[in-house]
Amino acid sequence: MGGDSTRQIIARMEELSDRYMPKETGRAPLLQDFDSFRQALNVAAADQRVLVILQGAEDELERAKETLRPIAWSGGIIGRFHYDCSPEPNWTSTISGLEDSPGIHLVQPGQFGTEGVLYQSLPLDARPEEIRAVMSRANSHYAANTEQKVYASHVAEGRKNGIYFAGAVPYGEDRDADGEIDHRPHENRRTPRQ
Repeated sequence: MGGDSTRQIIARMEELSDRYMPKETGRAPLLQDFDSFRQALNVAAADQRVLVILQGAEDELERAKETLRPIAWSGGIIGRFHYDCSPEPNWTSTISGLEDSPGIHLVQPGQFGTEGVLYQSLPLDARPEEIRAVMSRANSHYAANTEQKVYASHVAEGRKNGIYFAGAVPYGEDRDADGEIDHRPHENRRTPRQ
């Protein structure tokens, strides 16, 4: 690609991006919140991140979310945790060491995201510096005590143990555009022309 073409492409991209400048609100972005606790625990396990769960009455949760927002998006914390707010009933049965009570609960997910272990709980009105310190310790502890997953062997081990998470979106690709997911690689691949 010639220099003039490259400069023109860059200029056009900058022109387009200028049209969609973010509006400065002075506030940190919203906290992540999964569709279900099961999904949150599964994704946290897959990404090998500590799961921060907020549980409590709606007004208390809103205040806790506002406290957590700048922490979640700050250096040393951003990208190291997943968050879920007010999970559905009976979620605590899969987390060892946890009682069903209001709070900010830091959970270390199990290998396949089917269970977890409570690292620590804090009250919903904990001070930001206390929350940040506990989150930093939880992340360090989890990283030091969790073996990094190798995707292929992790999936094989999960299949061997009969573990499957059915998400809202089916797995796989529609390679032949027939509207159906092709579950096996190359399942419906068209024969190459001779």
